[in-house]
Amino acid sequence: MLLAGMFRQKTSFLLLVQAARFPLVPAAQCYWNDGVAAINEYQPCFPDQAHSACCGLNKLNDQPNDMCTTSGLCYVQVKPYTGHLMLNPCTDQSWGSSDCPQICPNSLKTDSGIWILPCPSNGKDRWCCSGDGSDCCANDFKLDIGKLLLPTSSNSSTSPSENTTIVATMTITANANSQATSFGECSANSKITAVGAGVGAGLGACLVTTAAALWFQRRLHRKRLQELKELRGEYTNFVHQNGPTVAEGPVELPLNNKPLVYELGGGHLR
Repeated sequence: MLLAGMFRQKTSFLLLVQAARFPLVPAAQCYWNDGVAAINEYQPCFPDQAHSACCGLNKLNDQPNDMCTTSGLCYVQVKPYTGHLMLNPCTDQSWGSSDCPQICPNSLKTDSGIWILPCPSNGKDRWCCSGDGSDCCANDFKLDIGKLLLPTSSNSSTSPSENTTIVATMTITANANSQATSFGECSANSKITAVGAGVGAGLGACLVTTAAALWFQRRLHRKRLQELKELRGEYTNFVHQNGPTVAEGPVELPLNNKPLVYELGGGHLR
């Protein structure tokens, strides 16, 4: 009985010592660029840095987590926004740290994410910032969106780091005619050591992402062809009924103010 009591006391003492040596460090708080604290589902992409961009790495209700990029942007996986790039919170409340992505103008302050939308008709690697997802390409800029960080841990809620990620090359090729994207290979960064199931999980996720991106691209292209066919049909009927009021010719689709989904891949894409 005495020995049991001494053992319990010794165990408790050791636990206290361990707790003192290795205190639990809570995840850093993330803040929107207007200084408002973000909810807990946003976690730092680079927790080892003094400050870090944040993405939705702790999603609730079994929703898929965001993927961080080396530029600090977030690749969204929650439907119906899958494939979009977002500028989300940062751990520096003032956003004065260089570790916070300095991409969008200071006038665009919000307590929610900012859409980073592609502007392929304006040239290669042209992007713009939109607070509500509407067209913003009149104020586009050149941006290197970086690389995609793929967690290889079985716990998808963990923040990526150099020891637990595979870096997939992620670029966009802008085509002014079709606004299509091209996708290259998923590859492991040579500076990162990953073995066993971790490599398979990371590369598998990258391949799945690329396959999904190609599928969305093809679906969008077919939809546009169908819309163009219907628009030309309506124009032909109008001419038959009312006579040609303007010279017949190719009819361009009206601009669509809804944000387009551009997925990640390799070569030049998130």
